[in-house]
This record gives sequence, structure tokens and C-alpha cells, in this order.
Amino acid sequence: MGRPSHPAWQYFIRGEKRNRFHYNAYCKFCNENGEEPVAVRGVSGNMIRHLQKCIYCPPEVVTQLKLLCAQKDAASFNKRHQSQTRNMDVFLQEASHSPAPKKKSRRLGDQRDANVLPLRNTIRGPAIDAAKTSTAQDSTGVEDFMPLQLPLLSSEMNGGLTTTLSSSQPLTYEGNFERMVSATLSTGLPWDWMWTEASARVFGDQNSKIEPPSAELLSTLRVAAHEKQIMKMKDEQVGVTLAVNWWASNYPRSNFVLLSLVNALREAITWEVIDMGIGDSTPESLAEKIKDNLADLRRKGIHVINIVAETTLTYAASRVAVNSSEWTNLAIPVLPCFSHLLQMLLGAVLTGTDKSKETVGEVVDLVRMFSNHRVNKVFRRECGDPDAALHAPLQCEWYSFIEAVDSVRQYEDMIKIIASKVFRASSNARDLAGRIANPRKDSAGNTVDELAECGLSPAVIRTIQNAEFWENVEALSELMYPIKEAQKMLSSAFASSFSLSDIFYQFGRMHQQYGIIVSDWEDTTGAGRSVGHVRFLLRKINAMWKLYDQPLMVLGYTFNYNLQLQFLARHQASLKWLSIGKYAKQYFRGWFCAASSTRNPSRLLVLSDEAAAQFMEDILAFKERKYPFDSESMCDFDNPKYFYMLVSDSHPLMHMFGSRLFSFVTSTPPLGDVLPRKCFIPSVRSTTCPQQTLLPLLRMNLFAQTALRPSKDLLGFVQSNRPKIDIENMANNEMQFHRSEAMSEGEEVSSAKKQWEGLAKEWKTHWEKEIDTSNLRALDSFTQDLTLDQIFKDALPSRLPHDRADAVVDV
Repeated sequence: MGRPSHPAWQYFIRGEKRNRFHYNAYCKFCNENGEEPVAVRGVSGNMIRHLQKCIYCPPEVVTQLKLLCAQKDAASFNKRHQSQTRNMDVFLQEASHSPAPKKKSRRLGDQRDANVLPLRNTIRGPAIDAAKTSTAQDSTGVEDFMPLQLPLLSSEMNGGLTTTLSSSQPLTYEGNFERMVSATLSTGLPWDWMWTEASARVFGDQNSKIEPPSAELLSTLRVAAHEKQIMKMKDEQVGVTLAVNWWASNYPRSNFVLLSLVNALREAITWEVIDMGIGDSTPESLAEKIKDNLADLRRKGIHVINIVAETTLTYAASRVAVNSSEWTNLAIPVLPCFSHLLQMLLGAVLTGTDKSKETVGEVVDLVRMFSNHRVNKVFRRECGDPDAALHAPLQCEWYSFIEAVDSVRQYEDMIKIIASKVFRASSNARDLAGRIANPRKDSAGNTVDELAECGLSPAVIRTIQNAEFWENVEALSELMYPIKEAQKMLSSAFASSFSLSDIFYQFGRMHQQYGIIVSDWEDTTGAGRSVGHVRFLLRKINAMWKLYDQPLMVLGYTFNYNLQLQFLARHQASLKWLSIGKYAKQYFRGWFCAASSTRNPSRLLVLSDEAAAQFMEDILAFKERKYPFDSESMCDFDNPKYFYMLVSDSHPLMHMFGSRLFSFVTSTPPLGDVLPRKCFIPSVRSTTCPQQTLLPLLRMNLFAQTALRPSKDLLGFVQSNRPKIDIENMANNEMQFHRSEAMSEGEEVSSAKKQWEGLAKEWKTHWEKEIDTSNLRALDSFTQDLTLDQIFKDALPSRLPHDRADAVVDV
């Protein structure tokens, strides 16, 4: 019978066979509208992506297909992980020293736990299974597709908590405690979630019957899970990345360094937390600790292939560590965190001039005012969109500032209309004070009384009516767009494959984008358009680019067959194939031809120099596009790593080299969702986690936050079916428009201009200190033969898919 066809096939015509596994698919919408249909590989992911771009395809079709895929992934994950849930229950019972129940009671307990946690299990599974099987089969789609019915999934999500709370069987203290710990571990919640004010409102008396877990219990609970995670990293075929994060803590008042292990799928586990004390640390002192941990990892058989460091201190210390005599022959690359570089560049945009800082403060004040539930109600009526809202910037997420400015620019016309209506309504209300309420409604359905009750402050109304403010917002949006594009590439569905080649490309594109802005702004005058500021940003991009090893970056770009080599200025000596071959041979010998097994901690056999000579034959075959390096063979693999993994039989040396080159992790794990209250600026003292619980907390939360990545479509579906909570009773009659429902009020930045001014001062101090590396000898730049403007001869196009979700809606 074969596998059932994916629902996406109903919108495509099955064409000729593309290879042994797939057919060509031709879009029916393009065909019916007279367009010459393009051959698409007949897998669900490729077909859905084509429908997203197709101008003739109704948006509802794409939404329906994404929803069906999410349902299928959710059902598959629940089915595969039932046994895993039972194993966790056994572990929890042993850890709490409770006697083992009888088999019948155990089954009933499993059923109750399955009802308690279906939401989290449904959300967080698909990304892992898709990533793990992607080396053997296509990871872009699910072919064996039989969709669930919507009511089944919805009732399963909405009914779990209600069923548990309404159970007539009384729960003992041990039962309550066991379920609380199970929920904490399974869902990645903060360890103290049960004792928050919001949980007390939901659980009532049950909340007071459970005591917070002790540090000893937390340490006991994480031992088995952490050992399993270590074994996972030890079994990585290519190796893992050592990530080095640094942040300042408010309580205890100290500076901490987190060493974590990250595999090519961006799954991260905590290895060690280092307390650096309150004073200024030197790269040399931290380097000694990094070397000790590298030695421990080698003894445990864990192969570190590169280091990615968040801050200048950790980057310099890592460079000192790998350049020491005992590690220098292993050629372990040290990379700066690309996400942190983007964060610092955004800080230079928003706080680099007084005008930009003032404009962001006005945006923050405007967003805060429009977050009022009365104003937002009017706002949504005017927009005709029940979900319309301005984005509030958050302390834990730097990208939220881009969203805040862009949302204000997007809804400029609506904001002006509402401000005008509110101003007139307020004037009329003062003139008609004491008279009968006016029930008449305007074209959007707002009454005069509703508009008058919005209460926009005079300062906000003046800001909205100021034409110079909107010019400044537009200028800021232009300056942020290159950073926005790079971050979208980093956080897209293919973020797990964001490699050195992608960084190389985005640096070149950002440099060209800011160069174009300089040319445009020199010809036009306007408020907020400072050409000197843009030139300053160009210099900072060049300074960040110098932190990377140029030969390694050139290799990454060259061997990513998805990128076009004709963009490179091939007349430059360092970009010619002769130089590329020299770079490749140098790194191949450093990675795989170490002097002895003690200096090569990988599980691979040490290769001789003859192997390096044979490897050059593979380089020549790649250059000449001989099989399997021809375009027809490689085009079926979006991620180059998977292609190089599959040529292990025919070209084992290229397999080793390419797999390692595209397994480097280029950003440290984000800790904003792992450590409560952590600010995105590492130097801001924001975390308040007790030191004795810090390591257990990181070991429990970091892996849960990185290994289980829910898809955006499934999250949207879950949130739309989540039971409605009486927000007014839980937030003092004010609706909150936060990005995360579990967030405390202290994590939102946009409550007042003064808060932004304080954060802006900290942000500017941080990026100025981080970018100024002149006093650090450990950061002597690599030998840079070429600058960014010399590397690319042609304009680089955007690589973002033109998705409808990214389009600006005209309102």
C-alpha cells in the first residue's frame, strides 16, 4: 500500500521521479494562473515553503497545512514518550524515598500524570525527533501523515488541569510533592514556580501543603538526568562545542561563568559554574580554569571541537587557553558569540547618539500607554484586528526592542487617528460634563465616552503629533533592519545549521547594507539621519569581523554549496583555490593528524600526513564538481552537514572534514529563559538565585530549554486553545501585554522612560567596553588579508524567505 500521501499533495501535480526517493511536484495554483510551474522536491516541507511564497495560494491553505503538521508531530511525540514518562516517575519515587506502589496503583498514577502534563509533552517534541532523524532521511517534512481531529487535541490540552483539580480522591503530601517535582522537571519550570503568587491563586490550599525543595533534594534529583546528558554528549560522533557564558549576579553579589556543552543540534547541558568573585577578572585567571575543564572533558572521553564565548573576557580567556602549549596543536577554534555581537550592534544603534536614545524613550512611553486595556481596546477596533498590539520591550530579550520600534512604525496611521479622536473626545467630555452619556459610535465602533476614558497623557499626544518623532522612528528602523535580518536568519527554522558560512555571508551583507544607508543619507537630509553614526556602525562591524579567523571563515563559505561562489572577489589571492587548498590542508592536519593520541582526544584514529595528501584529491574533486560533489547530488540537502555525513563511504576524509566544519556552534545558549530575571546585558546585575541552588537549577533547566524546541505553529495553536483566565482579577484590572505569561512585572522594561534611561546607560557602557579591545593582548587580531568590502565583488541578496508572516500589514 505504501505510505499515505501528505495533504500538501492535493495542491500539487505529481511529476517525474526526481531521485530514488522523491518526485518532482508542480504547484496547481501557479499552473492554473498561467505561470510556468517550478519543479519542487516532493516533500512536505519544500511544498509548504513554496505555497508560502506563491502569490496565488490563499493564506488559509498554508495555515491549515501547518496546523495539521503540528497536530501530527504532537501525536507522534506523545506516543513515543509514554515510556519515558513512566521511567521518570520511578526515578522520582526513589529520590523521595517513598515505597513503591502496587502495579494497579502505579498504572492509575501514570494515567493521572499523563493527564496533568499533556500540554508540555505536546508542545516540545517535534524538533528533537526531526533533528535526530534528519541525517538518514529528509528532515523537512513528515510523509507518513494521518492528522488528528482538532477537538481531540484541544480537549486533551484544556482538560488536564481541570481533571486533576476536580479529582475526588484526596492527595497526600507525598503525592502532591511527587507531582510538583515531576511537573518541574518535565516542563522546565523554575524550581520555585509553585510558591509564586500566581500559582497560589490557581492551586489555592494545595499550594500551602508543599514545602520548597531543599538544595540536597535538588542535587539528588538532577544526578541521574545529568549523567544521561553527559553520555549523550560523549556519544556525539563529530564532537561538541564548549560554550562560555558570563554574567553578573545581584544576589549573591558576584560574577559567574557557565561552561556548557552544546552539540550540533544546539542541545546544551551544564558542565560547570565558576564563581569569579566580585572584582575584575583577568583572561589569564579564567584561562587556567578553562584549561582544567578541557582536561577533565578529555579524561571523560568528550571531544571538544571548538569554543564559543559570549563576552570579551571569556573570548580572550578561551584564546589564551587554546594557545597554551598543551592545546595549541589541536587547532581548537575560538569563536565570539554571534548573537551577542548583534546585541551589541543594536545597542550602538539605539544608544549611540542622544537623538536615538531619546527616540527610543518616547517609543517606550508610547507603547506603555497603548498597553492600557482601554486604549488597546480602542486600538484593536480601529485596526479591525482582535490581536493587534504594540510590542513591549523586555529586559530578558534584546530583540524585543526591534519589535517595539517596528510595531510603532507599522501602526503609525492608526496611532495618529486614535490620538486625534481621543483628543477631540476629551475636549467634548469637558464641555459636556454632567450631561447624559453619548451612546453614538464612530465608524470603528468606539463611543465618545470610551475614547475620553483612554486617558492618553498630554506628553504622549504631543509625541504622536510631532512629525520629527516619526522621522526619527523611520531612521531607527532603517538602521535596525540589517541586525533584524541577521537575527531572523539566526533564529529561523534552520538555526541549528547556522554555521560559519552564514556568519561570513551576513557580515558581508550587513557591511553592504550600512554602506547603502550612508550613500542614501548623504543625499537626503532629515531628522535622526546622522551619516556619522552610520559610519561609526560600519567601523564596529569591521572590528567585530576581525575577531574571526579569516581562513576558517573562507573554508566555511567555500564548502557550503548553497552559497554562490561568484559573489567572492576571486581575483584576491587569499580567495583563490590555491589558498583555499592550503587552508584546508592546514586545518585537516591540526584536527586529524595530531602527533599522538594523547594530543588528539577524539575517538578517531590518528591519521598520517599521507592522509592529508589524499584529502587534497577530495578538494580537487569538489572544485571540479565531480560526483558526489556535483550540483545534482548536493541539491537535495539543505544542510551541508548532512551531505558530508553521508559521503563517509566514498570520501571518508571529506566526510570527516566537512562534518566537523559544519558542526561548530556559533552562539552561546541564551540564558534569559533559564535564569529567572536575567537581563540580556551580561554586566547588569539582575539574577537573584542562591548560590547553592544555581548549579542544580542550570543543570535542570538548560537542557530542557535547548533540547526541546516547540515549533511556532504549534505554540500558536496551543495558546489559542488555552483556557481563558480572568486577567482582570489577577492583574489589578489592567491587562498585561507581555511576551511571556509567566513573566513578573519586574522583567518588563517599558513601564517608564526613566527605566529605559537607566538601561540605556548600562547598555552603552557594556558595548563600549566590549568593543574596545585595545588593552587586551590576548585579543591580537588574526592576520586579516582582506576587509569586508574587498571580499565580495557583487551585492549580496537577502536569504530570508519572503513569508507572509514577515510582511508589513497595511492598516
